[in-house]
Amino acid sequence: GTSATPAEEVVEEIRKRGFDGKTPVLPIRFATKSGHGIGKTTLVAFIIKFIMDTRPLSHGTVTAVTGDQLKARTWAELGKWHRMSLTSHWFEYQTTRGNMILKKKGQLAGEWFTQAVTCKAENATAFQGQHAANSTSFYIFDEASGIADEIFKARAGGLSDGEPMVFDFGNANFNTGGFYENCEGKEKDRYIVRSIDS
Repeated sequence: GTSATPAEEVVEEIRKRGFDGKTPVLPIRFATKSGHGIGKTTLVAFIIKFIMDTRPLSHGTVTAVTGDQLKARTWAELGKWHRMSLTSHWFEYQTTRGNMILKKKGQLAGEWFTQAVTCKAENATAFQGQHAANSTSFYIFDEASGIADEIFKARAGGLSDGEPMVFDFGNANFNTGGFYENCEGKEKDRYIVRSIDS
């Protein structure tokens, strides 16, 4: 364990890599497993706002196990903190089903945004091809233990250039699957893993 806060750990990983806007760096990868009620969804909102506010032209995708959870909890929490932020006037927040996006005002579509996408296995192609060679491409999986392996595999393609980041949050419900592999299995050495007893 570490005494650093999650925010301090992210900042330290950014500093270590020293992304210059051109030369790709290794992905920043976090996985947090815990019980219920520790504020994971609030942290998701904070991470999105931090990256969008400090990483011009960043591209982000956030997902959760069900469309209802994605809209009613994850995306709603982002909306709450976005409205209270000092930078809310920089961005346009949309929350209609099928069009949940936070995008920089005045930018062309697909230039500086975070989108919410449901994680059904048949939507795996929606997680492919996200790149930000001169900025940050990031993925946030809320309730990650229930997300299909196809989605974990699909997002790997977005980690090849720029300053890529991955944040997985969930309950340690299963001993198989992408979230388990990132926290306990064959991928755990590539992640900074937090385990919070709640």
